[in-house]
Amino acid sequence: TPIAGTSTFTIEADGAGQCRVRQIFEYQEVGGVALASFQRFGLKFHDQVVQMEMEQAAAELGVRVLSSTIPRAYGAL
Repeated sequence: TPIAGTSTFTIEADGAGQCRVRQIFEYQEVGGVALASFQRFGLKFHDQVVQMEMEQAAAELGVRVLSSTIPRAYGAL
């Protein structure tokens, strides 16, 4: 793969009936093509997928996502 890295998800209690999901995405492009493509659209698509996953998980539980730190331009609420 032209991009090396890891994704770590944590879920923590955050007050009565709420939780906080954190996703830490650490990556390193290993070539010029990877760097250019990831900066142009790869990170945006990654964040859109994470946002959709969180919304689907919340819907399965019958709850909703209250807020997100993913930039609106990247598909956040």
